[in-house]
Amino acid sequence: MKKWQFYVSRKFNYFIEWVQTICTQKKWQGKSFGFSFPLKNYLILNGDEYYLSKEANSFKNFLEKYYQRDKKFFDKFAKSEIKLAEKAQEMEQFLKNKVQKLPKLSNKKILLIYKKFLKNYIKCFATAFVRPDDYLEEKTKKEIAKLKIKKNNIEKLFKSVASYPTIGLAKLDYLEEPFQLLKIAKEIKDKKVSLKRPPESLKKKIKNHWLRYQWLKNPNGYPSLFLSEKEILNRIKNQLKENINEKINHILETRRDNEIIYQKTVQKFNFPEELKRLTANLRKFIFLRTYTTEAADRLFYWARQTILKEIANRMGVGEEDIVALTSDEIIDLLVKKKKILSDIIKLRKKKFAVIWKNGKTKIYFGESAAKIIKKYKNLRAPRILKIEKKIIKGQIASPGRVKGVAKILSSHLEVGKIKKGDILVVSMTTPDYIVAMEKASAFVTDEGGITCHAAIVSREMEKPCIIGTKIATKVLKDGDLVEVDAKRGVVKILKNKNII
Repeated sequence: MKKWQFYVSRKFNYFIEWVQTICTQKKWQGKSFGFSFPLKNYLILNGDEYYLSKEANSFKNFLEKYYQRDKKFFDKFAKSEIKLAEKAQEMEQFLKNKVQKLPKLSNKKILLIYKKFLKNYIKCFATAFVRPDDYLEEKTKKEIAKLKIKKNNIEKLFKSVASYPTIGLAKLDYLEEPFQLLKIAKEIKDKKVSLKRPPESLKKKIKNHWLRYQWLKNPNGYPSLFLSEKEILNRIKNQLKENINEKINHILETRRDNEIIYQKTVQKFNFPEELKRLTANLRKFIFLRTYTTEAADRLFYWARQTILKEIANRMGVGEEDIVALTSDEIIDLLVKKKKILSDIIKLRKKKFAVIWKNGKTKIYFGESAAKIIKKYKNLRAPRILKIEKKIIKGQIASPGRVKGVAKILSSHLEVGKIKKGDILVVSMTTPDYIVAMEKASAFVTDEGGITCHAAIVSREMEKPCIIGTKIATKVLKDGDLVEVDAKRGVVKILKNKNII
């Protein structure tokens, strides 16, 4: 069996998994970026994704070749990604503007709109399969090592420049949403108004906040989950109990300091031109990784509220069921009025597997998917040796030290488990964990690097965070009393649940 490496866990619906098989093709990558590196081997087993180290290294060599040929390669690459995200945003706005007119349009016109959405969605989604982050990180660290600094300072220096730019680029929704909500809470607190009977101006701000950010919760699952106005009001209630001014000032200072520290580091160590170029590109792609993901996810969310919803209504298919189909099947529904068997949809919702093998892709569901998942069942099983003195080690993302009750979440659907002061323990965080992250006193993850979602959010929220433990969700249990020491990069089990 090939040596597969676990990458990430994403519980996408079947339609999105099908899109992944398309956007990794040479044709679509060429249209999107002007170059292509088609995926030959990859596994998606009911949302868990795996890659081959050998192929990942080939991609790094591929990027190195292009970079050595043209030092402006990553500048051009970044511009192409920004353009794709902007096109996705234009398509999103187009769908919003068309929503009232859709029921009056013919099937032929609906099909044209659907194909236009699909084209923009695939192109924007394609950015997920040509991420240069690992290459740029390795390359940057190699150049930092040439500065003749102590070996143990290389990682420290890298951390000081590996931040996303806060000047000259668009804002990221997953950071702006909690920040903007804090500002609304501040206005309510400053004006001493009742949240039960706020003035019209505040009602409008809350409504606009919901309209702008409702998509953030989880647009990619089977149920189209979204932030509700009730959730937003409950979060404001919680924020009113906090020192809001302190939180807002910390976020602003963190964003400002990102730039100051970056610029000071470049000057202090007199970065040569090559290192300046690499760090600038690294920071840009740290931003683009999230920016393009947000653009694709937001477009898909609004497609589900508009064009996909309209097709589902016309063809008598459930709104959740339509995302259990491929695009060809959706077109067959609309054009040929072909019936899709409901039992197939049920099987796809339950289990599926997507296999890229030597350049050929196959999608399985039902019993055939179950067999494949069983075949690879040990791939993600972490190698847990004896935990010395009940200590789990990881990488420091945000410093601090707190004690609390561990709560292990297997998905964003369990955010309700988190009470104020709990320790959030997850495989990785995404924007749909924001409600839990606001309540938790610290975060611990299995996955992620210094530029991951949990790392960036924890620094803005000023909460201790340890990432990349690999085993935290497997070792810790709900109810364990733990200490997160993000000064030393360790999580210590103080008392197990069964003896608390």
